[in-house]
Amino acid sequence: MRSVAVTLSDRRALMALAPLVLLAAVAGALLALSDVRAAYFGEPAPTVSGYAVAEIRYTLAADPSQIASVAFRITPYSAQERIDSVQVRLVSSSAATARCTNAPAGTPRWECPLGGVALAAADQLKVIVVAPPDYPNNPVWLPIVRR
Repeated sequence: MRSVAVTLSDRRALMALAPLVLLAAVAGALLALSDVRAAYFGEPAPTVSGYAVAEIRYTLAADPSQIASVAFRITPYSAQERIDSVQVRLVSSSAATARCTNAPAGTPRWECPLGGVALAAADQLKVIVVAPPDYPNNPVWLPIVRR
């Protein structure tokens, strides 16, 4: 068996390469994080929409295992964006959507009666903003946070 001796100059060379190896590992990790491909169950991957959704409030039905409605405030980022109607979906595996009403009319407040969606099945809040015919429709995906 043959032994290999590491000289002082070899150690210096290895120490000089260590930061480069670390930098390459960090760069590779950042590159992997920038390429996120989420599954949307047959839906196209969403783009950044021109709307902000805030003040989300869920109302439970008489049976507390059911969600009766959801209400929120939706505001376009741009004054040129217009909202014709809004729909929501709370269960990603379902194609069913609920139509929302603008209440009071002309305000950014929207209320969506759901007719009883099982709380355990609700895994998303997808807000679909339907613009007038000369504007594109803009879906907005929001997570359901369970406590």
